[in-house]
Amino acid sequence: MHPFKRCIGIEFLEKLHIKAVEILNKFDNDIVDIIRNNNTLIDPKTDSTKLMLHNSDFLQFDWSEASVLFANSTCFSSDLMFQLAKKASETLRKGAIFITFTKKLPDLGENWTIKTGFRRIMSWGIATIYIHIKIN
Repeated sequence: MHPFKRCIGIEFLEKLHIKAVEILNKFDNDIVDIIRNNNTLIDPKTDSTKLMLHNSDFLQFDWSEASVLFANSTCFSSDLMFQLAKKASETLRKGAIFITFTKKLPDLGENWTIKTGFRRIMSWGIATIYIHIKIN
C-alpha cells in the first residue's frame, strides 16, 4: 500500500513467524487477482520480493536505515519498551517514525515528538496507537 524500498518483518515467536510465512505465500498466490480487482488501490508492480520475514529478535537488527518501525507492543514488558526506546534514540535518523500499540516509548527526550494516542479496534479489543517521530 506504500512504495517502501523494502519491508522486514521480525517475529520472535516461532509459531507466529510460521503463520506470517503462510500469509506471505497466500499473498504471492493471490496478488494477481488482488491487483486486477483493486487496481486503483494497489500498484500493479506490487510483489513480495521486497518483503523479508525473520524468526529472530528485533533488537539484534540494524535499524539505521529504517524510515518506519512498528511494534505490536501491547504485551511488551517495561524493560523491553526501554530497550526499544534506547535503540530508537541511538540508531534512527531524523524523520523516522516508530509506531507502538498501547504503550509509548519511554524516556525519549526532546529529540522526539509523539502524536497523541488514538484508539482503534483490533482483533483482541481496543488499542491505543502512538506515533513517535524523531525530530532531531
